[in-house]
Amino acid sequence: MNVVNSAKESAALDAAGTLCWLYFERNWIQAHPCHSGLHVNRENPVNLYVGNLTFDATEESVRQAFVDFGDVTSVRIITDRETGRSRGFGFVEMADAEAARAAIAALDGTELDGRPLTVNEARPREQRAPQRASW
Repeated sequence: MNVVNSAKESAALDAAGTLCWLYFERNWIQAHPCHSGLHVNRENPVNLYVGNLTFDATEESVRQAFVDFGDVTSVRIITDRETGRSRGFGFVEMADAEAARAAIAALDGTELDGRPLTVNEARPREQRAPQRASW
């Protein structure tokens, strides 16, 4: 296997020169050809943050906004524990990194239900100190 490096990403080619692995954003991603060109298969889907949602937004309406860009693995709208009301943001998991980048480029700043969306790659959740029970 031959590894090709560039400033942003690396690729591993088999003996025939066929692309079989990509190194992207600190992850090796297995790639395989398919009828529509190069399909990238990630073990972990790309998690996107979607902010400035209306309180009436549904998981289905958010899914419909993203489905044009690729396979949507899951949609979660975050709700308040006590009231059950939307907190105005959520997360969309997409199976393909290219589709996720296309969705970010196309949807960040566009309107959904009259509000401009904030769309970017989600950051890992920060560790918090355990909360003490107050009596």
